[in-house]
Amino acid sequence: MAYKNIEERREYQRDYYQKNKEKKREYFRKRRKERPEVKVKQQEYLKRPEIKFKYAMLQKNYRRKQRLEVLDLLGGQCTECGFADKRALQIDHIGGGGGLERRDIGGSGIHKRILDGVSGYQLLCANCNWIKRHEKKELYIKYT
Repeated sequence: MAYKNIEERREYQRDYYQKNKEKKREYFRKRRKERPEVKVKQQEYLKRPEIKFKYAMLQKNYRRKQRLEVLDLLGGQCTECGFADKRALQIDHIGGGGGLERRDIGGSGIHKRILDGVSGYQLLCANCNWIKRHEKKELYIKYT
């Protein structure tokens, strides 16, 4: 089916994939088993420096966009003083324990949890975050 409008085509492809998701997954699993040499070629391709750089830039842009979405979702300003410069805003775990969670699921994992609607986070500017850590004696706690 030929589409003149690229948005209609994308919408059709998304709908088709959702309706036939398991069928398509099974097809690609079967193809991978039948043609293992393709995976080797893909791995060689991804090792090329220009391709590594391209994917690194794509990931960097994705993480930056995701962080901005999280900042907007959490209000876009420090909950203590109202500071709104996104360069200095930090995600704070209200109950503490952020270092442990960051080691377990990573920074992007925390962003995904916030975007999924998990509560227990707030935005603080760097100064307010360090003051809070000092006052609640979170500075030297080792989470094990």
